[in-house]
Amino acid sequence: MTAFSTQLRQAMTRRGASRADIYRPLGACSTSVKQWLEGTVYPDHGTVVAIAEILSWPSLVEQSIRDRSGVCEGCGKPTLATRGSKPPRYCGDRCIRRLTDRQRRDAKRLQVVGVVARERDRLREAVAAFCSNCTLGEGICREEDCELRPVSPLPFVPLSRVSRRAA
Repeated sequence: MTAFSTQLRQAMTRRGASRADIYRPLGACSTSVKQWLEGTVYPDHGTVVAIAEILSWPSLVEQSIRDRSGVCEGCGKPTLATRGSKPPRYCGDRCIRRLTDRQRRDAKRLQVVGVVARERDRLREAVAAFCSNCTLGEGICREEDCELRPVSPLPFVPLSRVSRRAA
């Protein structure tokens, strides 16, 4: 059950109205009113206005507007659905195009970032493997002039420091 269906049921009970009192003036069928009361189907906004007038229950229109109101994901402007109970995600085609263009650009950017990250990781692994082979398993870089020194994952310990510790 939805907030609208609860309010519709309440309005019909308070006014002593039956389904027929609703569907006959609207030219609708009994099944439609039953679905509105169950909350499985939401009447379009024009129908809600007509039901509110039949029952003299203006808060039905207010509830309908609350249920159908939203904010455009593209520009942030308010949106209002005229059919159904869910507010539209976008205020128009322009925002849909703008957002899908942005999503495409972001996806492409993420794809490039992913390629760069994979290449960076591959190069890091290659440097680590080279440095590990160079140190013969010591795990310490001793070559101050090594071209890989700025990117080597191994700590640098000059030979003079190591030989002083040994002495």
